[in-house]
Amino acid sequence: MDHPIKLSICIPTYNRAHFLERLLGLIADEYRFPFSYEVVISDDCSKDNTAEVAQTFADRGLPVVYRRCTRNVGYEKNLLSALHLARGELIIYLGDDDQLIAEGVVDAVRYMDAHPETSVCYTPSITRNEVAGTNVGQSFVLQKDHVFQRGDFDGALKFILRQHIFPETGIYRASALRSVWTSRLFCYWAFAYLAHFLDHGAITFRSNPFYVAITESVIARDRPPAGEEEVMRAWDRYRGGLDYMLYLGQRRGSISSKPEVLRSYALWIEEFTTIRMTVAARFWVAARDFVRAFELLTRINAFGHGTGGEAQHLMRTVPQMAAIQTLAHIANSVAGITDVIIHSFPNAKDLGQHLRNLGLDAAINIRSIDLVRDDEKLDSMVVLFLKEEERELFLTAGFSPGLLFSEADLLSTVVV
Repeated sequence: MDHPIKLSICIPTYNRAHFLERLLGLIADEYRFPFSYEVVISDDCSKDNTAEVAQTFADRGLPVVYRRCTRNVGYEKNLLSALHLARGELIIYLGDDDQLIAEGVVDAVRYMDAHPETSVCYTPSITRNEVAGTNVGQSFVLQKDHVFQRGDFDGALKFILRQHIFPETGIYRASALRSVWTSRLFCYWAFAYLAHFLDHGAITFRSNPFYVAITESVIARDRPPAGEEEVMRAWDRYRGGLDYMLYLGQRRGSISSKPEVLRSYALWIEEFTTIRMTVAARFWVAARDFVRAFELLTRINAFGHGTGGEAQHLMRTVPQMAAIQTLAHIANSVAGITDVIIHSFPNAKDLGQHLRNLGLDAAINIRSIDLVRDDEKLDSMVVLFLKEEERELFLTAGFSPGLLFSEADLLSTVVV
């Protein structure tokens, strides 16, 4: 009879054999666990040598369980595959480009063994820039452990909202995880799953991390930062996940449905979401997509949430940059555009540089009207001019009316 497995380390992967090889090497050579464990790899039909890498480490004696999907099913289904293939009493998710802190894992497993009523033990994750060799942050910081008994939705939700906690890293009891894990579209998975874990048993937030999320990897330095896409787009799903917790708490009788209680929760959830939207706006600015950043800032400011701090600071510069970027988007989108003409602006050179920096296609020239020859196709040119009364001059000259933009036209795309 097989010996019981204490811990399953579940790794979904796809076409990242070079990352997987390094991770399995760390598990085999550096991590030491005083309990039985397995490494469950679900391969989403990779086209590289992922299978060979897994077999190499299995041959070395690493307890690898490798399965390959017969077709590419996508990240969520592949993750689900890894979790349901697990045979351990406890389960950890591990990204193929991230790492573990073995001592932290051992500490969390000991805690779960000592508290069998606990369905999940959450811990913060450390963010590490591997290229620089430095830790750059931690998902949250706690001075002590926080335990919420089964059904304490009111306490757990208030804790998350006040401490701004993202419960994304944890050691799960398999019996709870298998009844919880399902695809969530509108409700952020970490909050929705936590609600069900709390419905199943106690949950604990501990201060000792065991997970290291790599932002800049020595293996592939040009890879997108981990989780950045989620941060930039998921604010409405964050709100949805918190709403989900609130709903389940009401259904279980832990949270009152009195209007004044729900109004308080609505304000807390709004504040939480606003902070995440501001972070997302900052990421869009860093990505030089000012149009998307402006959209977020309008939503933050619509109810007065951006009257101070970072959102207000961003609102001083983002709208103007979004207006310029809108012109770049138009020039890039209209078929056959060869030139952007900037006319009568005293800062035409700087404006042209902004257009280029904000995404104007390199094949599109930036010129002044003085450099346009008589034999050139005027309907292939976008024209930006300073004063509205100049429009008629360009129409008379034969430029296309849909490609003529005054400064007022451009600024009307934003509201300041």
